[in-house]
Amino acid sequence: MSSKKPWLDNAPNVNALIQSIAIVIGGSWVLYIFVYQEYWVPRSLPSHLAGQLEIEISGTSSSHIALRSVLHVQNPSSQRVHVMPSVFVAWGSELDGYARSSKQFLQRANENLRTLDDDYATFHEAEPFDLAVHVAPVLTDWYLDAGESASEGFFFHVPRDKYDSVVVKAIVLSAKDSRGIDIQWKMGEDHEARFEIFQTRPHFEKLRRLDTTTDKDVDFLNEIEFALIEITDAVSLWDQEDSSLGSTQESSQNREEDPR
Repeated sequence: MSSKKPWLDNAPNVNALIQSIAIVIGGSWVLYIFVYQEYWVPRSLPSHLAGQLEIEISGTSSSHIALRSVLHVQNPSSQRVHVMPSVFVAWGSELDGYARSSKQFLQRANENLRTLDDDYATFHEAEPFDLAVHVAPVLTDWYLDAGESASEGFFFHVPRDKYDSVVVKAIVLSAKDSRGIDIQWKMGEDHEARFEIFQTRPHFEKLRRLDTTTDKDVDFLNEIEFALIEITDAVSLWDQEDSSLGSTQESSQNREEDPR
């Protein structure tokens, strides 16, 4: 009786089968990592922009304060993004302060504590009155490739001792495909910038204004991946006034101490 085990005769075939399975699994993993995750997933994600806006005081005179604002926009997606007509607006803000009564303050505070919402209660309330002082287009006719960024600066001035702060906002519109789209901006009487979207038709001079309340136009905007970002920043002008007052007082004190 032979002592040779039959399964040993098939060992080479078994090893070949195991190696083949390992190759298939390894190839599937490579396909998943480098094709699906690196190609299909990024291209299926919506194109969008990210931004940052800064404002600072760049200089002063006896009558005016000069301000400089810089907008940084980046395309973190994996596709080209077209920057559509966008705007930069700066408002001078005046605070009209008033004090609440003790009863009003306690009532507001207890209501906020009861509901635990994001609102706040303050005794010395201040209602801002905003007036647009500077309006400019943003990144006109630009497009940003994947990972690309762009910056634009804005320089303007406001009268000294008129505003308590300056608030700036950049409203940046973008789309994956901007062909056949026209954006028209307008400043309202409330000093707010608003836009309307028009769809251009070949061989027609007239534009059709899109109605974002209808499914048809909403589907079209989703198809071109229309997006909007609003970026804001603000700078207080109080410190500037205080520093100038301090400089004036210091100069007066130096003159008094000067024996000449």
